[in-house]
Amino acid sequence: MKINSFLKGNDYFLLSIVVILSSSGLLLSLIGVKWEGAMFPVVIVSFMLLMGFLMLVDGFKKKRKGIATSSNFPIEDFLTGVLVPGTILLIACFLLQPLGYYIVSFLLVFILLGLQDRVTNGKLDISPKRIKLCFSFSLGVTLFMYFVFRILIGLPTPRGILGF
Repeated sequence: MKINSFLKGNDYFLLSIVVILSSSGLLLSLIGVKWEGAMFPVVIVSFMLLMGFLMLVDGFKKKRKGIATSSNFPIEDFLTGVLVPGTILLIACFLLQPLGYYIVSFLLVFILLGLQDRVTNGKLDISPKRIKLCFSFSLGVTLFMYFVFRILIGLPTPRGILGF
């Protein structure tokens, strides 16, 4: 099912409102967190909030000048490029404590690499060759992160059921 314009002409306004509301909610959730732990998230979310307001102002300016603010953004591109990976990242956040950082990182790279093939080629390739490639790349990235974070920097990461 093709939908020519996912947000039907008001995408600037709707997207800016979503960005403003979500970043405001995230900022409110950071209230009470020690500054040392919340500094980076507060800065990032503050820039998101600023971007949302700038998008809203830009949308109003374009609307007043008669410039179209809609984009032909098919729903399939939104699902495979934004919603599905975003949902996978959200699930990965909840799995960090029970499974551990390195297991979740491996699974995350493996799944997102497999989905990337769907985005770039238009079809999901589940051939043994592609699975071996995704597995070996995910293992290499995870081992590299282990070497950098655990051995070089000595940074503690969430430990899962396997203890690493």
